[in-house]
Amino acid sequence: MFLRKEGRGWLKLPYYIDGATSPQPIARIEHLLSGLDGVERSLVDTEDGEVKVQFDEKKISKERIVLTLQQHGFRFQ
Repeated sequence: MFLRKEGRGWLKLPYYIDGATSPQPIARIEHLLSGLDGVERSLVDTEDGEVKVQFDEKKISKERIVLTLQQHGFRFQ
C-alpha cells in the first residue's frame, strides 16, 4: 500500500527499485519523475532503492508514476 500523510505529504511507493542504489539510476529516476506534471519532488534512498514521491493527486495518479518507471525499464522488488 501507499503510505500517505495529510495533504500533499510524501507518498511512499510500495516497492523498492532494483539497482537504484548508485548515482546514475537514481539521477535517471529523479529526472523521469520530475518531468511528470503533478510530481513536486522525489527522493530515492541510496541504501536500499526506496522511492518517495511528493505529488498532487489531482494532476497525476500513483499508478501513473509506477507505470512510467516500469515503462522506462525499472523493476520493483
